[in-house]
Formats: sequence, structure tokens, C-alpha cells
Amino acid sequence: MDKPQWENPDDFSMAFRCMKQKDARPFFEKGRIKFGTPRSWVEWEKKHGNGRGDQFEGTLATFNIFDVEHAVQTIKKYYAAYNDIEPMLKGNRCYLKRRSDMDLPCLCLYYLKNSMFPCPNTPGVHTLQCDIPASYFRDFADNAAPEYINSLSADDKPAVVIIKDYPAFKQRLIEKMLSLGIRREEIIEIGVSYIDFEQYGESGWWDFGQRSPKELAVKHIRFANQSEGRFIINTQRSEVRKMLSDSIEIGSLEDIIAYKGLVVYDLAVLNLTKLPILVHDSVVLKQISDDAIEKIIELYSTCGKQVIIALDKQDSYSEKTSALLSDAAVLKLAKGGQELFGRSWG
Repeated sequence: MDKPQWENPDDFSMAFRCMKQKDARPFFEKGRIKFGTPRSWVEWEKKHGNGRGDQFEGTLATFNIFDVEHAVQTIKKYYAAYNDIEPMLKGNRCYLKRRSDMDLPCLCLYYLKNSMFPCPNTPGVHTLQCDIPASYFRDFADNAAPEYINSLSADDKPAVVIIKDYPAFKQRLIEKMLSLGIRREEIIEIGVSYIDFEQYGESGWWDFGQRSPKELAVKHIRFANQSEGRFIINTQRSEVRKMLSDSIEIGSLEDIIAYKGLVVYDLAVLNLTKLPILVHDSVVLKQISDDAIEKIIELYSTCGKQVIIALDKQDSYSEKTSALLSDAAVLKLAKGGQELFGRSWG
């Protein structure tokens, strides 16, 4: 029997973003969004290395400067098409970019595509799961050591925000941009394609054949772990670019996103490093929905390392979760004789 396959493997209904904890809260509560630009990501790599940053952002074509035939051919094509070509030299290679496109406002998301999940053998409702490459989280953290991440303040630690209802998010985002005077045809949503820039060797050449500004959706294969989709605001209007250089707010997203803060990130670090123990206080856990907490408790119990948590409302969870908490409980505090020092101080 043939292995089942998704009819539309690149379709998706969920996405997520990594951001700092201090940015995740206003994103969750107010829908606060900050657009970036390809130029800013090039500058980020210069300062922090590649990961979040990428010096090849916006490449239309690349060639070896000693390959005169293809250099002349490519230069003629793009200098005839655009009057703002910006060459970038790196070693013996030249990368052609369009100056105005490098400053276009862009919003990046991680798409959870159908192809990332195993396709069920039978129709119906199924519980599916997939693995996100650890390298994605390392990229977001600029490949910092876990010890450094743990030394950061709570506000500066990484957080994961999952957009459970992506169509609703997209609709709200577009409606907000339209209300700000951005034209619908200026709003481009596109999935990123990943290409091996070195496929043809040091002397090879690539013309990606993209019409501006869709070259912004071509990235080096080294970043394929990021499964990225982008909103590109394709406008030359300076007032729009200036407006989007600041944050915008599209309204509360509490009904369509799951805000797990640094919990998921901490679990990833625990599993991928030699750290022996993880501690989460109720202050961290109380912001998470009951359904999500139950899955997190299950992850705690199966991670194979010591996890210490403080949690309220044990009786509000399912029987399975309550049983896991009861079996693992070291200390339980409650009224009626179970106070820490024999009396209630509240």
C-alpha cells in the first residue's frame, strides 16, 4: 500500500514567532507588531552572525567576478530593469540587490506546513505532532550558549507565540494595514524558497529569476530550518515606510494565539543540553491556558530530567494531569491545616 500523502503539503493553518518575553506580552495582549527590513537583517548578521541575520537577503542574482560572460549578461539584465541596483561583493562573488527593496517593511513567521506532520492512514480527526529543528531556536538566540540565555532577565529571555488561527490573524493584520492607508495590492504574502547558492561551486552563477520584490522570498538553503513566510509591504511611499518603522497594534490576539512564553523554549534547552534541572514558578505557568498546561505537564513528566514547578488550581485539570501532579508532588499547600507554617498569612 502506498504511503499516504497530503493533497496540499505546503498548506498550513498555524504559524508561530519567536521573540523576547517583553515583546511577546504586548503581541499577545494588543497585537503589537514590529516590521523589519532586509537591510536590517543584513546589518544584524554583521553584528551577531547569521541566524536572525542574513547577508544574502534580497539577492536577485550572483556570479563570480572573473566569470566575465555571465557577469556582463546578468549586469545588463538587471541594470536595464531597475535603476537602483546595489551590488554586494564578498570574496570573488558579486550579489546583485535592489536598493529600494532592501528597505521594504517585512513581517516574518514560521509556517507549520502540512508536510511537517505525518499524514494519517485513515480519514477523520487525528492528533498530530511534528518536531521543530533545534537549530531554528538557536538561530533566534544568535547561537548563544544556554548559560548565557539563563543569565538574562525574564524580559529578555526568548518566548514562543503560536498563532493557532492563522486565517484570523491574517485577516486582522490586513484589515489594520488597509485602515492605515496601505493599498491591498501593496500587501504581499509569500512563502520563502530555499536555494543552495553554492550548488554550482565558487565559479558558478545563479539568476533567481524573481521579479521585484519577490527576490525577498529567496534565501540560502542554510536557513531552510526556518520554514519562513513573509508579509512584504511593496510600496515606495515614504510616509508608509516611515509609519511602519514604528510598531502597529492590530488588537488583542488572546483568542487566536497560544502564549507559552519561555516554557517551551526552556524545555527545548533542557532536552538539548546537559542542564540537569528546570524550575518554573506559578507566575510563568498561570498565563497559559488549561489545555496547553496539560500538554506541558506531560512533557515535564517524560523529559527524563528533574523539573520543579509551583502550580495552582490542580483540581481544574483533567484526571490524567491531576494524577501526574499528585504522584510527583513533594509539597502541597492549602487551607485547613496544610499551610506552610501552620497558619494562613493572607
